[in-house]
Amino acid sequence: MSVGILILQDQLSLSQSALRDLLDRLGPAEAQGQCRLLLVESTGGLQLMPLHRQRLVLLWSAQRHFVAELRQAGWQVDHREAESFGVALLAWCAEHGITELHAMEPADRPVREALERMISRWEGSNPDPAAANPTDSKPTGTNQTRSEQNTPEQNTPEQNSPAQSSVELTGLDQLALDQHTLDQTWLDQTSRAEPAAGISRTGPQPSPGSPVGPPRSPLSSAPTLIWHPSNAFLWSREDFATWAHGRRQLRMELFYREGRRRFGVLMQGEGPSATPLGGQWNYDHDNRRPPTKGLAGPAPLWFEPDVITLEVIAKVRRLDSSRASSGLAPLPGDLEPFGWAVSRHQALAVLEHFIATRLAGFGPYQDAMVSGQPTLWHSLLSPFINLGLLHPLEVIERLEQVGRQPGDSSTAASNAVPLASLEGVIRQILGWREYTHGLYHWLGPTYPQLNHFQASRPLPAWLEQLGCSGMACMDMVLAELKATGYAHHIQRLMVLANYGLLAGLDPQALTTWFHRQFIDGHDWVMQTNVIGMGLFADGGRLASKPYAASGNYINRMSTYCKGCRFNVKQRSGTDSCPFNSLYWDFLARHAALLRANPRMGLMIKQLDRLQPEELDAIRATAAAHLMAQAP
Repeated sequence: MSVGILILQDQLSLSQSALRDLLDRLGPAEAQGQCRLLLVESTGGLQLMPLHRQRLVLLWSAQRHFVAELRQAGWQVDHREAESFGVALLAWCAEHGITELHAMEPADRPVREALERMISRWEGSNPDPAAANPTDSKPTGTNQTRSEQNTPEQNTPEQNSPAQSSVELTGLDQLALDQHTLDQTWLDQTSRAEPAAGISRTGPQPSPGSPVGPPRSPLSSAPTLIWHPSNAFLWSREDFATWAHGRRQLRMELFYREGRRRFGVLMQGEGPSATPLGGQWNYDHDNRRPPTKGLAGPAPLWFEPDVITLEVIAKVRRLDSSRASSGLAPLPGDLEPFGWAVSRHQALAVLEHFIATRLAGFGPYQDAMVSGQPTLWHSLLSPFINLGLLHPLEVIERLEQVGRQPGDSSTAASNAVPLASLEGVIRQILGWREYTHGLYHWLGPTYPQLNHFQASRPLPAWLEQLGCSGMACMDMVLAELKATGYAHHIQRLMVLANYGLLAGLDPQALTTWFHRQFIDGHDWVMQTNVIGMGLFADGGRLASKPYAASGNYINRMSTYCKGCRFNVKQRSGTDSCPFNSLYWDFLARHAALLRANPRMGLMIKQLDRLQPEELDAIRATAAAHLMAQAP
């Protein structure tokens, strides 16, 4: 009997629950001697979902650095590079006689369901491991068995062989999702169904040091898949469901306040009588300043690629060459320069750099958008928290520790952290991040197919090209996204998603685009943020109103409009800002739906005041713009 632990690419933490639980139950010596770990670096899904080059480098380099960290900590670790995640996993289980496969619950629902489906198919096909040819999977690193080091070349199995088709798992590596995950029929297979053969919802609970489950023949059975509840978030899915149950409205502000109480963050006093620090829960009104002339934030902390990262960069370059030879489009985004943190050590350095240089100034201008200033005072921590390199609670506690420490004579007054800045960044982590993850699982697998406004327009080509829209605001954001895979939250919401909302872009296509392009993109992140917050495609399950805005908002909160070829003061005509004509056209198209929303009353009244001739001219301008974007 052999115990395997599968570690997915957003679980790069020595304290993740599968490792922690087995350490607690078996003891360190027994767990590290008995358990074998697997991390897979798969490329197969890139044909369906080509990811931004910077994101690929981050994911694969962070994974390889974590493999080294695990080995240093004493674990037996195998790292596989593979075309197919499923074939690599099957071959590894067969090679090591894995009878129990432990894993922390994935944050992304389709990954869990795909794993369960794969194990079920493997169980049904009753494969002979001797026939499981791992030729598309090669071990890396130094911790290898003799058979791994001396495996002779063998012929690749035929593409449609039963063994391969039964375990094929495109996109399990969280870089892509099988096209079936977008199929409504497949989405109806929810986690409420009974576990399939070979799958255990809750693992056995032996005493420390005892075998983990009964032995099974590795030649005749698939391993039992045992899930460990995720500890990558502060709120468990069950706790969020308890909070959400019976509520008419699941508003973030109420959830955030409950989180502050539950975890004792930025509170004064103890117990039920505790009150928010400073006397109020939310300082958002202090954090919405438009940019001043010459506004510039401190330089972000970037890192020179080490040997591991350079190897990954070379691999991505080879992938692009292979794609070109196969007639596929190149991967999006710039490959170099690459400067993101790729290890826990570096991620902690980014946290400390944010505290030292950006935390105090974060609040006032967190909604501002400035040409040539892609990061301003933003923390740049989300990729590392989402990958598991940092835990949200340790980040929150460190921020609060620094923000609440009493000043001394050696600290300049300009370095003091305003409560509005401290509360603002903590609200993003303790409030928004936990809220969107909880909603993702609470709302269920049909949520990503919602389309409240029945939008269906295909994405314009310049989104995939990451530029050349002709709109200065859009092209500035896309250029920054192209360079690093990053744009801050207002750029995402009020430029990219706002355009998608106003133009009636297909919600599912735009959500997939966001997922592919952003350095911190994951299924659970992008569904709620794009479907719900950005496009209001869920009809208000998340946001209380559509975040629709004309060019006036962009002009007020950014420097983008200066020098743009479009006139932000005009609503119609060839020189008018497209955001203006699209905004009024959006209101007119959906006036019947929007009138029922009390928060849209003022905008609808303004629409009603427009003269028919002016509205006709506006809508004709919008139609001409959209026609020019058609593929």
